[in-house]
Amino acid sequence: MFPVLLEFRYLRGYTLRHLRPLSAEHCFQCEVCLGRFFKDASKMPLCASAKTFYFYEFRLQKKILYIENLERKDLQEKMLSKSQARLFFVAGTVLFSGVFLYLTVDSIAKVPDQTHEDKLTPEAIHGKHLFDKNNCMGCHTILGEGAYYAPELTKVYDRRGPEWIKTFMKDPEAMYPNQRKMVKYDFTEQELDDIVAFFKWIGEMDLNGFPADPDPKLAPAPASNANAVSASSSAVEVPPMFSQLCTSCHSLNGVGGNVGPALDGVGSRFDEAWLDAWLKDPAAVKPDTTMPKMPMSDQDRLEMAQFLAAQK
Repeated sequence: MFPVLLEFRYLRGYTLRHLRPLSAEHCFQCEVCLGRFFKDASKMPLCASAKTFYFYEFRLQKKILYIENLERKDLQEKMLSKSQARLFFVAGTVLFSGVFLYLTVDSIAKVPDQTHEDKLTPEAIHGKHLFDKNNCMGCHTILGEGAYYAPELTKVYDRRGPEWIKTFMKDPEAMYPNQRKMVKYDFTEQELDDIVAFFKWIGEMDLNGFPADPDPKLAPAPASNANAVSASSSAVEVPPMFSQLCTSCHSLNGVGGNVGPALDGVGSRFDEAWLDAWLKDPAAVKPDTTMPKMPMSDQDRLEMAQFLAAQK
């Protein structure tokens, strides 16, 4: 009896009234009994014969098979046939393969113009070899590739300038004492020039806006914008070395770094002679200073001292 009722529940809304008895001698007593069973199993009488139960079980199972066949047929009509699925797969593969090949060829065709391949000098190529040989990408990223331990170098030429890069690489710890230490490489002057040429070529690439411009409140003054650090109270021209070296640590008129003290009003505190001696050898003037000795010629140092002395 119980298997019959389970099958009945599977009919999803079909009742026993949809079934007809085998002959007139089979009354609808069993139909009534089964109907009562679904409402209250304790009230089901035990008057139904086994023959009638077998009859209903047979008819119910037949009805279930019929319904399952209808559902299977309806599902097959909604699904793709094997030939349709094969056609869909082949057409989709060909279409998207063509799109992929077109985008690949188009991207490769734009590489020479966007990377300014005509400006790739032998010095820049040698600088790239030095960059790879010394595993700079083990700490830095460039063009979005590499490690994230040290600063990104794609726009380092615009951000710092050639003089700062060369000075920093000669003695990295002297530029930023008591901070994370970069390996000190014993590069020759020619090798430093080659690395700078490589950074310059990378920085001039058209990378569709990558990387994003830094926050001007946090970033030092760009080496390419000397006017950004000009003093309004001074008629002395800003030396190129000031924009490339000094603004990485010091600020003037709110523009520059914050590692060292601001240089606003420095001319009212020190005269030109003291500033010249300080720039020549900071440790000789103040032994416990953290400011490194900058690689400036006598002419560059004189221009720098005159400029700083004019900041009153």
